[in-house]
Amino acid sequence: MKLVHDAALSSAPIWDAGSASLLWVERETVHRLHPGSETHSETVVPQPIGAIAPRTNGGLVANLRDGIGLRDLDDRLTWLVYWQRDGASAGPAAVAQDGSLWAVTGDQLIHVEPDGRPKVTRTGTTITGLAATDRVYLATAHGVEILGTGELFIVPEGVAGLCVDAEDHLWIAVPEANQIRRHAPDGTLDRTLDVPGPTGCCFGGTDFADLYITAGSVFVVSGAGVGLPGTRFLG
Repeated sequence: MKLVHDAALSSAPIWDAGSASLLWVERETVHRLHPGSETHSETVVPQPIGAIAPRTNGGLVANLRDGIGLRDLDDRLTWLVYWQRDGASAGPAAVAQDGSLWAVTGDQLIHVEPDGRPKVTRTGTTITGLAATDRVYLATAHGVEILGTGELFIVPEGVAGLCVDAEDHLWIAVPEANQIRRHAPDGTLDRTLDVPGPTGCCFGGTDFADLYITAGSVFVVSGAGVGLPGTRFLG
């Protein structure tokens, strides 16, 4: 495991294939790192960020405390959905294969269409991580649930961030156990990596063969597996 960038509270890593760069967040700051050139930039937004993802139209979509924001290439922020309410907090988010966004605010899971139409799909559950392909994976205090199937991987220590690889295996960050774990589609534990206090993980780099991990600072494990190209938000 190699140190990529020294940080303190990194989380929500995501690879931007269009610019061959790694994105992650720290409080109100979006970080972007180009591993080849080591070029690093920071963008500050006016409120806490839970997660970000690249957009088809350029820029980023961000799950913020008060709603879903669109960050344009000129760094202008506009609201796609504004839900300012008591108890709201910026949580995880993920873009599904159809280009829509799944986002968590407080104890609500919300599905957001590219045109901004939101639908609350669940309330009363604390969701600590999200991943989406053609299925949606929810990390909760009990483990990882596949939305709409009733399937649940029990993880007694609780899960933070997670991602899916090209073999449909699930990689989960388990900070209480100081591990990144790989689970087969049937839930079987396939592999573990010892990482102090991990908060998230994603695949990136050439051929998506590098596993990036946020754990205070940002790290990379080369050759850990092969990930999937992420879908850009269509909004």
